[in-house]
Amino acid sequence: MAAAYLTGCNSSTSSGGSPTPSKVDFKFAVLPDTQKYSENSPERFDAQTQWIADNWAQENIPFTFHLGDIVEDRRIDSEWVAADHAMSLLEGGNTPYSILCGNHDLLNQGADDGRNLAEEPFFDWFPESRMQQDPTYMGRCPTGFNSYHIFEASNGQKFLSLAMDWRPSESSIAWAQSILDQHSDIPTILSTHQLINIAGDGESPLVTNQGVEFFTDLIYNNDQIFLTLNGHHHGASSLVAYNKYGREVLMVVVDYQSMFWGGNGLMRTVGFDYTNKKMVMRSFSPYVMEKIAAGIPLNSQDELDLTDTINHFDFPMDFDFRFNDLNNEDNINAGPAGVAGTRAHWLLDKERMIVRESDKNQLLFQDLSGQGNHLAMKGFENNMLGNTSYFDMSSDSPGLGYANGSMLFLGDKRDMVGVYLETSGITLSDSDFKGEGFTIEAFIKLPNGWDYDQGGWGGILCHQISRSQAAKELDLAGSGGDPSIVLATSTLRELQFEALSHDSGNVHRSWSWDLGVDSWHHVAVVNRRDESKGHMITEMFVDGALTMRNETDKSLDGLAAVNGFNWTIGASSWDGKVDNPLIGYVSEVRIVDRPLDESEWLTA
Repeated sequence: MAAAYLTGCNSSTSSGGSPTPSKVDFKFAVLPDTQKYSENSPERFDAQTQWIADNWAQENIPFTFHLGDIVEDRRIDSEWVAADHAMSLLEGGNTPYSILCGNHDLLNQGADDGRNLAEEPFFDWFPESRMQQDPTYMGRCPTGFNSYHIFEASNGQKFLSLAMDWRPSESSIAWAQSILDQHSDIPTILSTHQLINIAGDGESPLVTNQGVEFFTDLIYNNDQIFLTLNGHHHGASSLVAYNKYGREVLMVVVDYQSMFWGGNGLMRTVGFDYTNKKMVMRSFSPYVMEKIAAGIPLNSQDELDLTDTINHFDFPMDFDFRFNDLNNEDNINAGPAGVAGTRAHWLLDKERMIVRESDKNQLLFQDLSGQGNHLAMKGFENNMLGNTSYFDMSSDSPGLGYANGSMLFLGDKRDMVGVYLETSGITLSDSDFKGEGFTIEAFIKLPNGWDYDQGGWGGILCHQISRSQAAKELDLAGSGGDPSIVLATSTLRELQFEALSHDSGNVHRSWSWDLGVDSWHHVAVVNRRDESKGHMITEMFVDGALTMRNETDKSLDGLAAVNGFNWTIGASSWDGKVDNPLIGYVSEVRIVDRPLDESEWLTA
């Protein structure tokens, strides 16, 4: 999953007489974790929902999203009474809302299909009969913990709210997919309790394990999901992911419970400015507004609105484009360059980097081709230090292609330590290339101080399966523990490409010259039919120049790529196991299932 950080440094907060104004066509209201209010301060919860009830027409608020953790202790009735009263203020007919369970609301916090529904208090206070009084309510899943609404904004745009439990089961995910399939043309907001988290700096987003599941199971494949909202993690942050159609999905986490008095009534609105083509995020406290209106002096902790760039920002979005032609398979993204036949495309820069919560040192990089071949960071088994000791995210880039930085791999084959990026069951297979040719491109730079003992034969791109195993899987001639496909750096700082082909086990072999250090290079390996020879050949080009050593006398048709076997960036392999870590910068890698003319290369 790829991301661009939308957060910035903390700045001032406001305690004036009214929230920072914003002109929008309409806005959604968002109620993050209200548990502290239900437990200790119902008046702050009431202030939030009363403000929505009083101002929905003036503010053009068609819908409200509650993000779970309705109460602090699901076993205490008085907390549910407080939440019941606050939410009832929205039930006058003009202020529909969705509501879902967070971990604090559940007796059984595991998967929703493993709970005893008769024992869960959520259904005592928010039964389906209550939700059915809302005309936007469309139904719940069989477990009852997931629901959806369809509502209409003041400009006539319809939206679907998909409110998901904090731990949806496989059956509930399938139910959600069925709803999305039935309404594939309606822009959708996915709300849940946990999806993205916040790093220790208080700004940068982290993707939770649950978030990865939501992304791969629902967000990536369903073009209509353009916005996700979650709470659970204290503070606020946001990131951008890209679905398989190449379109942006803004993912937002907001939860003020760790602040003064559990948030002191702070809530969020999401505005839609069609004129200026942007979403407008604002956070403010109706409770503080009430104090000001009543002439009650504010204390040092009362904040009317938050004006730091984490809580107060605009996100560009052309709604006419984003909400139209949804889920059109003809629009599946071919990567930033829009090159037909792109099977994988990775940009290894900070803008496309996502940090996974389960391991603060684990990065994710999304495949931009629309094929779902995402990369996750792995560490070598011999690593004695954390992953951060073996890589660096650099602003250094070649100035060509689409990356705005690069990843510096700092492995050492002497101790067999380092990190690499690995796909999980990549969708590439031999049939993608047989008879059609291919193009593999990468931008690579060897750093000053590069040493052959440390980095010789380091893998840039590698298909981990060995030649012997690939030959067996594809019924080809060929043997040996070398990877079936590899682009690597030799001990003489040359680029080496070797790959098993479909022609009687013939092997593609191409070599560059000594590339030296501290200089970016573009490599393109192109497999095409040479009419003068009457067969397929493979040639390597470095910085646009044909290299001298290419195997062209033998027929070399396609690649021995085996579906389901991993590919890596930053390491080679031996006998199917990762080997020979890379020392070098990599900014971008692309695989295309046809021979590209130079005019279509990443350098064009």
